[in-house]
Amino acid sequence: MGETFRVILLIALTAAFLTTGALMLSWWMEPERRLKRALLKSLGAKADTEALSPAEGRAAGLDFDGGQVVVLWKRGAQGLVYAFDEVEGGEIIVDGHVVARARRGALRKDLD
Repeated sequence: MGETFRVILLIALTAAFLTTGALMLSWWMEPERRLKRALLKSLGAKADTEALSPAEGRAAGLDFDGGQVVVLWKRGAQGLVYAFDEVEGGEIIVDGHVVARARRGALRKDLD
């Protein structure tokens, strides 16, 4: 009887350990958390401003101290880092429509 109890206890502990491991892995690989880690790795510092789209696997971040802009896609697996002086301008697009636009040395389109 003692041996049976030991086996049942071992199986229960193993199941609890596997469940906890699966939950931790799921938490670690959460799309938003994954994109934030990719932004941190790309910029080398925490982004001062970030825009995340976990459903599409895209993100963008600004590092004002380092003077960098990063744009990521494919869930953070690919991306580009630009220095501020390399950027000519930017647009904010919502639902396929440009709602704001800024270009260096030009009039800006205010946020609608």
